[in-house]
Amino acid sequence: MSVIQRYGFVGAVLAVLVVMGALILSKSLSGPANREAGGSAPAGQGTAGGRPGGAGPGGGGPGNAIPVRPATIASRDFSDVIEAIGTAQANESIIVASKVTDIVKQAYFESGRYVRKGDPLVELQSAEQAADLAQAKAALKEAESSLVRFQELFDKGLTPQARLDAATAARDRAAAQAAALESRLADRFIRAPFSGVVGLRSISPGALVRPGDPITTLDDVATIKLDFELPEWALAKVRAGARIEALSAAYPGVRFDGAIGQMDTRVNPTTRTIRARAFLPNRDRRLKPGMLMTVRVASGARQAIAAPELALIDSGDQPYVFRIAQKEGRLTAERTTVRIGARFGGYVEILEGVKPGERVVLDGVNRVRPGGPVRIIEAAGPADSVRPQGGDPVSQSGAPR
Repeated sequence: MSVIQRYGFVGAVLAVLVVMGALILSKSLSGPANREAGGSAPAGQGTAGGRPGGAGPGGGGPGNAIPVRPATIASRDFSDVIEAIGTAQANESIIVASKVTDIVKQAYFESGRYVRKGDPLVELQSAEQAADLAQAKAALKEAESSLVRFQELFDKGLTPQARLDAATAARDRAAAQAAALESRLADRFIRAPFSGVVGLRSISPGALVRPGDPITTLDDVATIKLDFELPEWALAKVRAGARIEALSAAYPGVRFDGAIGQMDTRVNPTTRTIRARAFLPNRDRRLKPGMLMTVRVASGARQAIAAPELALIDSGDQPYVFRIAQKEGRLTAERTTVRIGARFGGYVEILEGVKPGERVVLDGVNRVRPGGPVRIIEAAGPADSVRPQGGDPVSQSGAPR
């Protein structure tokens, strides 16, 4: 072995010894720190894995009970609701137009104003007609005077019956002529045929109007007619006189109440629907003809068991609630499948699953587990319990039962 090989071997051995010494020193320094940080547990307390002194997940100790707020199941007034879309119409509506050709002399209305039946709206030029009428009335007066004279002569036997008949006929012709001219003069005054609201004025004084030319519109909107289509199956549930409520996008949250006045006599063979007409009071004139409205027709009023919708968990075809039960001296949340019906106003109709008087979890449903312990933190008050109410018996339902 050469000198170089001998010293290389010694260097390698020394390097190995240095590394081993460093490792031993590192372990000796870290040992006390580990013992200080992870010392033995006090007597009588096990490790986290063993849990000899505490309850594991799902244990029955009071500290593991989930705080919940309950609601008490009770009966409530329900009705099915059939929803439809309808179009508002004025109770009476016309386009005001002239019957003759003439010049507009004066307009007596302003756009959007309310007018009463018989109020003048427009006056046309009438000087010629007025002159003709004056002449006809003069002729009528003369004919009446002649008839009086001939009647006196006839009574005295001084004139034949034929002369009296001729005088009577002349008086009748003059009266008819005067009536015709009076009617033509009346045509120069366009009056409101019923009370209502006039629309935008489309003529001005001096304008020439012809028969049929639109002058304005007149709508009786004190009552609104609302036409809508009902499905054929609704014939067994809906009759004239049924109460309805209508909603408009123009007035969010405002409900317009009315009743069905008439129903059509035929079902549309294409759509399998029947047209119904409801009437809505509109004294404040907020509703306008042509407005699109959502209609809700109530039918099938009944008393039914109900629960708050917040207590219901929709899980596919099997919705359920957590019913609060007493089990082995503690309160538990029992998952209970229910069969539901109509929904309205934050409540859901319960057809099967729970009974009146039972309590369900209202607040805390996202924390409880089936069969897990619960703790009531607040008794159910008027806002939590489902109480019978008769103020609004309408509920939502889109199909027949």
